[in-house]
Amino acid sequence: MNKDILDNIKELPQFKLLCKKKSDLLKYFESCNRNEYDEIWMTLHTSLVEYISADNLIYDEEKSTLLFKEENNRQYLLTSILFVSIYLQYLHNKTQKKGITFEDDFQILFCKLIEIQFMLSDKEVRLSFGKCLLTICELNIKENEFTNNVKINLLLYLLWKCCHIEGKGTDITKLKKFKDFCKYINWGISERTTDSFYILCSYTLNLPKFYETSDGKIFLSHVWSQNESIAYHLFNNCEEDMKEILYTQIEYLVNFSLKCPIKIAARFRDVLSIFHTNKGDKDINRLIFKIYDPVIWRSLMDPGIKDINYLQEMEKLKYEQKMK
Repeated sequence: MNKDILDNIKELPQFKLLCKKKSDLLKYFESCNRNEYDEIWMTLHTSLVEYISADNLIYDEEKSTLLFKEENNRQYLLTSILFVSIYLQYLHNKTQKKGITFEDDFQILFCKLIEIQFMLSDKEVRLSFGKCLLTICELNIKENEFTNNVKINLLLYLLWKCCHIEGKGTDITKLKKFKDFCKYINWGISERTTDSFYILCSYTLNLPKFYETSDGKIFLSHVWSQNESIAYHLFNNCEEDMKEILYTQIEYLVNFSLKCPIKIAARFRDVLSIFHTNKGDKDINRLIFKIYDPVIWRSLMDPGIKDINYLQEMEKLKYEQKMK
């Protein structure tokens, strides 16, 4: 049986037919042993590399995208993703109390899929693969370098989908649900995943469907609180119109942090402390004063605001900034 499966994986027509028999394939996965799984993932990886080799791809300079020369190569990639998704469904259907550990060869294959889907500008490929990322993150899995990478790529997928015309409110809700995955990002280090995350987060600041929803605000607030480099990036890479949105968003945090219960306020202060930590930067100083101006003069609930010396000191600092 295993030899038949391996032979079918190598040829696109048989491979597509194999994936159409989903119930049979689920039963097959249930009967597989560890060695058989290893053979499956190694065979699929070898075939996939052949189908997506550089010779089978072409760069479209006008659209700045990488495309397949032939549709059959693209179909093989989609079928490979479907095959993997059926395997993940099998794992999802299992009742397993212990954390799942993926085979080494599966991890190698899946990382290859992450690489190629990220490189291609193909909506269907990304949407199909995104379901695999989501399924893995909903499994009871043991944490390691591989799963951390999957979690980062799930955030990228959800952000990309939110920025896409077909993005929905449910995608923003999922971002809020998985916001803690931000801790796996290598903040301040220029690499593919980190750079993409920064760019996509900046883009969401210009999407009303994102920043006007409570889930979108919660996600962005959480992102701002993670590291000063992302806060600095959001400020310096926004157009003027987008900066106005950023001011409004942070002012919203300031106001709410003064009114909400102390345990919640502490989290907001984590966000705001990023800007105070960087107050030696002239641009950050201007941002702080622009945000706090309306808050100070509304005499909200902070006792320090009612102290005349405090207000005079703030006025003095503000005057010094204007003179620079």
